[in-house]
Amino acid sequence: MSVSLPSAYYGVDTVAVRDLGAAFLEGSLGSEVPAVLEQVPSWGDSLLNSALVSAAILLCLAAAPSFSEIFNLLRGSLTRLKPAMDLENNVRLSRERNRLSALALLVLSLAAARFSLVDFGFLSAYGPAVGTLAVIGACGLAMLVKMGLNGLLTPRRSGLEYYNTAHSLFLNILTMTATLAVVTIGICSLLKLNDLSVRCILLYELGAAFLLNCIRRLDLSLHFCNLFTAFLYLCALDFFPAALLVSATLFF
Repeated sequence: MSVSLPSAYYGVDTVAVRDLGAAFLEGSLGSEVPAVLEQVPSWGDSLLNSALVSAAILLCLAAAPSFSEIFNLLRGSLTRLKPAMDLENNVRLSRERNRLSALALLVLSLAAARFSLVDFGFLSAYGPAVGTLAVIGACGLAMLVKMGLNGLLTPRRSGLEYYNTAHSLFLNILTMTATLAVVTIGICSLLKLNDLSVRCILLYELGAAFLLNCIRRLDLSLHFCNLFTAFLYLCALDFFPAALLVSATLFF
């Protein structure tokens, strides 16, 4: 005996429901059973990501006194030459700035991983923690390339002071950009903006910071070389490391 009820009684499609007698004999009620979708873990679900964020917060709190001490010099160096050179010529303060810039690189790397500013799609199958480590490694590698090129392309002694100031200015901008990114993420969190909006804001901030760094490097380089040589310095020390990072994101 077979029982067939109109689908209107249940509000579902009964095409996939099999004959009642055949269902009992074969031990199944339908010809097709939908598969259960596996939930994709979010970035914050990773214990490693949570640990890295917690460590970054603790390091930022520990570095707060040093940041407040050199904040005025950092801010002034963005638009003026004298604060940048004063910071570079002070050994103790420049060391504090170097430590802050290393922390800033970590903070920006975590922000880049969290909001997909740098995204390695082929690693998505291995979980968000692997992607975060890849982003940190890529950003660190780009920084090492930049530092290595900076050492190789050091000019003659007559322009060494301006050359070193231009490099230290990049570290100043990096530190201030990370600070701005943290403030931006905090405000966006309070406003409950979605990740795409936060990502767009952070990309604009990073673009503005990179443009400022390029303008300031050209300005400082013109103190010891001509415009063509200054442009070559810009290409080697800023465009090339940035292009490596962007290429890794686009092609991997």
